[in-house]
Amino acid sequence: TGKKAKTIHRLLEYSPQENLFKKNKRHPLRADLITIDETSMADILLMSNLLSAIPNWCHLIFIGDAFQLPAVGPGNVLQDFIASGVIPTVELTKIFRQAQQSQIIAAAHAIKNGLTPELAPPGPNTDFFFIEENSINRVVNTIIEFVTIKIPKILKYNPVNDIQVLSPIHKGLAGVE
Repeated sequence: TGKKAKTIHRLLEYSPQENLFKKNKRHPLRADLITIDETSMADILLMSNLLSAIPNWCHLIFIGDAFQLPAVGPGNVLQDFIASGVIPTVELTKIFRQAQQSQIIAAAHAIKNGLTPELAPPGPNTDFFFIEENSINRVVNTIIEFVTIKIPKILKYNPVNDIQVLSPIHKGLAGVE
């Protein structure tokens, strides 16, 4: 398109100082078509602000995975859009990101179907595994060991460029801070 991608907040020109979106019903976006990716991450408040700022003639394309975790804020926007039956939907059935033989894919399908995925020990042909630890110190040490030694050795990944650690908490030893 020749256009840069933006977060919805940036698109709507969110002002943290004023705690408001500068693009709104009175100052709408100038667009004929907007594509929103990762729609499952949009909560109802953000979607309401987005929809208020879009002119009537503008077309919207929502892209997302209804089986991903919902937004942190209130609402389940993408799932509600799909469940309404009002918005035409297309479901992709071919996997593009991982190889078809990926354990990540097999685990995702098992979880989606309410089953416990098969858990393999880490190895050269394993891209999905589960390690249970009960001590926060053991969790931290295990993460450090896997990121700096085991994953680079087994999977030949560079710990700086190829590995990302995600945490559901902010504070504490295992938090993102």
